[in-house]
Amino acid sequence: DRFVAQNDQADIESSQRGQLVNPPVTIVGSLQRAGETDFYRVKLPAQGEIGIQLIGPTIGSKIDPILELIDPDGKTIASSDKGLLGATVTKEGIYSISVHDKEYRGGGEFFYRLHIGNIPIVTAVFPAGVAQGSTTEIQLIGSYLPKRKVLVQVPKEAKVGSRLPVPVSNEVLGSLSLIVGDLPEVEVKNR
Repeated sequence: DRFVAQNDQADIESSQRGQLVNPPVTIVGSLQRAGETDFYRVKLPAQGEIGIQLIGPTIGSKIDPILELIDPDGKTIASSDKGLLGATVTKEGIYSISVHDKEYRGGGEFFYRLHIGNIPIVTAVFPAGVAQGSTTEIQLIGSYLPKRKVLVQVPKEAKVGSRLPVPVSNEVLGSLSLIVGDLPEVEVKNR
């Protein structure tokens, strides 16, 4: 396990009453019945980061995980179907993490290990497209990233519509790619 492990508390299926955990922690959990959603709560400071990694299929589980981060007002602010979720929150408070199966299945074969803490995870990049033959600064979005920006060099012969991997260090979880275009992407701001 990535962190010290503790068992989940069964039958707490509410974002307001979920099991309070203190990161860094690994939760040993399971979805025992169809329709079950597990909730865990963490206290985060303003501008605080959180990294979440769910291990399931690689350890023999049938779970097809959906992770959600819910703010203190009950609004989902981030979600993932990849088993990885990294975010920076804007305000201090108790945030909830929900775990459920994509099809809301459950049973003895739907177990998981949920790592919550200072995990470097990249969840998005900006811009998502780069021009052929260009060098572009790419902003990395996620949690606990050692670098927030990387330079990407795109070969002139790169095919329009192809994908290039985002170069991140081996310690960062998540794999994203950029789309090659024939024109540079620009940000348009409303005035």
